[in-house]
Amino acid sequence: MLELAHYEWVELASATAMGDSGEDVVSDREAVVAEFDQELVAVGQFSQYLVSIPESTWPLAYNYPVHTISADNKPLEPTPTYIVVYRDPSYEIQFVGTDALTVHLMTFIQQHNQVSFTQCIDFLTSDAIQLEQGGAQQFVQQMFAEFNQRRAITLTLQI
Repeated sequence: MLELAHYEWVELASATAMGDSGEDVVSDREAVVAEFDQELVAVGQFSQYLVSIPESTWPLAYNYPVHTISADNKPLEPTPTYIVVYRDPSYEIQFVGTDALTVHLMTFIQQHNQVSFTQCIDFLTSDAIQLEQGGAQQFVQQMFAEFNQRRAITLTLQI
């Protein structure tokens, strides 16, 4: 199955991805910023941050639940599957099941390298997605909180 082979390749790519500084380590700057600003992030003050997706994070959409396929579990029927593969601070590869909207938003962020909270809201309220303003704000806050805690996104304080 092609999707399973791709998923296995993504796990390897995530494990070997370089850090933002071009080094194969978690950036010290990111750790300091994350720790220093954890209080602001904890109360959802994301409007002060720019978000980016590290090279080791992969938002993915598949037709089959590739992360559960094994010798004992071979799905025959397609099932839309949305996952995010990422490398945690211990260099362990993790994945989390998610939804199409999260994958879509993370892909938007990847395509633009670094975006603001407001740009994420604008994207979700655009004609293509059409979420209402309050729902978009709540969605982005929850997504930023979850994936920042997992270290699957990078938040940088705007200067």
